[in-house]
Amino acid sequence: MGRPRRYLGTNELPRLDLRSAECRAVLQGVPRPDSGLPPGRLLANGTPVELAFSPCRFGGYRPWLLCSCCSQRRLVLYAREFVQQFLKGDEFVREERWFSWRCRRCWHLTYPSQRASRNWMWYAQLQVMALVGRYYPDWHYGDRFPSKPPRVWRRTWERLCQAVEEWEAVADEAFWRRVSRYLPIPA
Repeated sequence: MGRPRRYLGTNELPRLDLRSAECRAVLQGVPRPDSGLPPGRLLANGTPVELAFSPCRFGGYRPWLLCSCCSQRRLVLYAREFVQQFLKGDEFVREERWFSWRCRRCWHLTYPSQRASRNWMWYAQLQVMALVGRYYPDWHYGDRFPSKPPRVWRRTWERLCQAVEEWEAVADEAFWRRVSRYLPIPA
C-alpha cells in the first residue's frame, strides 16, 4: 500500500516573484540587453539567480527568472534550503547552508486549491477567503469577520454574507464528519 504522497504547496516555500515591488526595485540596477553589458543576475538569499530578457512588442524588454534546473523562463521561483554538515571523525567542524531556486514544476509543488479538492473543509475555507478577499485582500480565515466596506451596496454585502454562511455550514459539516470518526459511539 505504501505511504501517502506529501506534496509541498507554493505557499510553504520562500518565493521570488518578479511582480513584487521589492523585486522590481532590485531590477532597476540590472543592465538591460541593449546596454551592451552581459545580462544581470539577482542575488536572493546569497544565491545568484540568472535573468533573461525578451523584447516587448512596442519596445523595451521584459525580465524573466531562469530556473536553475530546467532553464525555463519563469515569473516566480521557489527556494529550498539545503544544509551540509562537515564532520572530522566524530567531531562537528562546520555547517554550510544554501538555497536552490527552482520553478514550481521542478520542485513538484502544488497550489493550495489543488490540494483542497480532496478535503471539503479546506475547500470551504478557501471559498470563504476568496469571497471576503474581494473586499478585504489581507483578511485570513479565522480573523474577525469584517464589517460592510464603504461604497458597497447593502444588498450585495448581504448576498456575500449569505454565501459565506453557506460555505461555513459546509466547513462545519465536514469538520464534524471528520471528528466523529474519532469519538466513541454512545451505547
